[in-house]
Amino acid sequence: NNFELIMSDTSIPPDERTRIVHGAATNLVKDLFEDPRSGSIERTKTFAHNMVDYVIKDSKAAESLLKIAVHEYYTYTHSVNVAAVGTLFGQDLGLGVKDLKGLCAGILLHDVGKTRISTDILNKNGKLTSEEFAKIKGHPELGVAILKETGNGFTDEYTITLQHHENYDGTGYPHGLQKEEIHRCGRIARIIDVYDA
Repeated sequence: NNFELIMSDTSIPPDERTRIVHGAATNLVKDLFEDPRSGSIERTKTFAHNMVDYVIKDSKAAESLLKIAVHEYYTYTHSVNVAAVGTLFGQDLGLGVKDLKGLCAGILLHDVGKTRISTDILNKNGKLTSEEFAKIKGHPELGVAILKETGNGFTDEYTITLQHHENYDGTGYPHGLQKEEIHRCGRIARIIDVYDA
């Protein structure tokens, strides 16, 4: 609720402001995974738009976000790290503010479908059976279903959620898309998802 005030408070050191951004985003994604229908999807999208504004306005934000992303990797911080690094990557590629906001929101939401997969499968040590992997491969479509249940008019978020496991050579899932069949934001999300993992 106080995001804009905190981000414009120059008495707070830049690294501390970035820790606040990362922490708030992590808590949002945690809420999202616990109950995607509790309004957390819309809150996550709003936060993503604010995070993009922060990255664009603060020249030190990129360096600080990368520092945190390198050192933290937990269940919920994966989505946050991918969103942060993906936003910076998209900015470097020349995406405009509107596209960056859709990209950031989509990446924060990209794994929401995993909330409908058993934690026994998600947290399994060792190799998954073919049946278990088939369930994992369903999480992009499950994620889109969850987003549609909220009734919000998502576009980039649907695309990124659905395409973040599609590979340029056509070997990905769920649809085996290749090359230009994969939306630019879907390709960015795939690269950064693999990079962070």
